[in-house]
Amino acid sequence: DEIYESICYPGHHHRTPAALSDDARQRTIIVNSLSKTYSMTGWRVGFCAAPAEVISAMYLVLQQSSRGPATFVQDAAAAALDGPQECVLEMVSEYGRRRELVIAALTDVPRVEVLSPEGGFFAMADARNLEQPSNEIRRSLLVDHGVVVMHGGAYGPSAEGTLRISFASGGDNLARGLEFLANGLRALGS
Repeated sequence: DEIYESICYPGHHHRTPAALSDDARQRTIIVNSLSKTYSMTGWRVGFCAAPAEVISAMYLVLQQSSRGPATFVQDAAAAALDGPQECVLEMVSEYGRRRELVIAALTDVPRVEVLSPEGGFFAMADARNLEQPSNEIRRSLLVDHGVVVMHGGAYGPSAEGTLRISFASGGDNLARGLEFLANGLRALGS
């Protein structure tokens, strides 16, 4: 799943596992989408790269479960892939600016450490020092402070105690959300 491959911040880059060796390439199935890189969320268009026998098997399943995206979606996807890529660089720069806002808003919150993401538009905050299940923290932030985050436990036991914060939206929504989040976490930590 490489849908965030183009959204990497300075000093970081994506490297597909398929590039590690010929053996790795033969054992890797790459699934990608245009939804993040080209802001085409909901258009349901993407692509897959894999060894020929895997693609053939995938095709047998896909031909019975999908008729493919509408022609205009295919045309838009081709235009996005073949067209100028400056818009992607501008978007990554904007996400980088938002990432810095998230980090700044949560840096001084006691008992919570925000982890600086290397790519994408989500940040993880380590809230284990609040000594509450992350789902309870999430619920309190929503009910008592009016801000939505995802609890890390939803991503498996190793992420329990963390919170996933989206900065896909910017402007006043992000600024207000970060204010509510910081205040809510401070209240939970006191």
